[in-house]
Amino acid sequence: MVDSVTLVRRKVENSSLAVETETLNSVVTLAAIEYGKGNMTVSRLHIDGVKRMVEARGGIDLVKLESPLTARMFPTKDDSGSGDGISPIRQWQLELGGSVSEREVLGDLDIDPALRNILIRLRAIFHQTHQPSLTTTELHDLTCFVMHRLLMLPAFSPPDARRSATSECLRHALELYMLTIHGPTYYSHADLAKNITLQLKSYLETPNLLNDMYAPLRIWILTVAIMANTGTPYRQWFMAQACVALEAVHGLHTWEDIHDCLKGVLWVHSHQAELFKRKWEDILKIMTG
Repeated sequence: MVDSVTLVRRKVENSSLAVETETLNSVVTLAAIEYGKGNMTVSRLHIDGVKRMVEARGGIDLVKLESPLTARMFPTKDDSGSGDGISPIRQWQLELGGSVSEREVLGDLDIDPALRNILIRLRAIFHQTHQPSLTTTELHDLTCFVMHRLLMLPAFSPPDARRSATSECLRHALELYMLTIHGPTYYSHADLAKNITLQLKSYLETPNLLNDMYAPLRIWILTVAIMANTGTPYRQWFMAQACVALEAVHGLHTWEDIHDCLKGVLWVHSHQAELFKRKWEDILKIMTG
């Protein structure tokens, strides 16, 4: 790792090598690694350097023409397409219409309005029946776009700390869900997922938060956390919480019942869908055994 950083530093100091796509990719990767470790200050220093390198290349639009994959790693534009970062995919900018009921999804929860907007737009994209499924490239672009949005959201700070905790739980669960359905296409998300998991777990441990949470959201958050923590020491804690939730929520006896509950919050059919089913079947066996 030290040798890699030294090599990148030498390239950055060379005016001709600093603007190469390979150098940009390397610095962005270093920023992501430091972010995943929780070293926010170092990560921000890398990102600031990348911005200067992009300016030297003629701006993000030119970088996107020459290297679309590199451009996907940068900050995002807003919903109207304004800003200096990457643009959202076409589906993100579709009119939402009146078919999505926020109350149906979140009950009476006081959620950060920016976070609520992200969830409603993702539902509009994933639950649409009149559009073809997202391509692998579209899913990748959407994941990058949404992850940028979620990771850059300031902490929600209403007067009631429990409302803030619920909103943060949803934010971190959405981050894990996007990483899970996307998968490690280019590199492992393990460090980032671990950091997000620890933050999610700390909020879920707020006294009585899970017990009082809107039932479908409770089931959905725990399901996402279990899937994202396969093979980690945190999985058992989330499994135990899921068993408690299953006892508290009436009418959930089969995978089909669970599936309907998950679709009530957010669900996309992906190659991970069968794994979601298996995890819940394991929990149901524990409960009935």
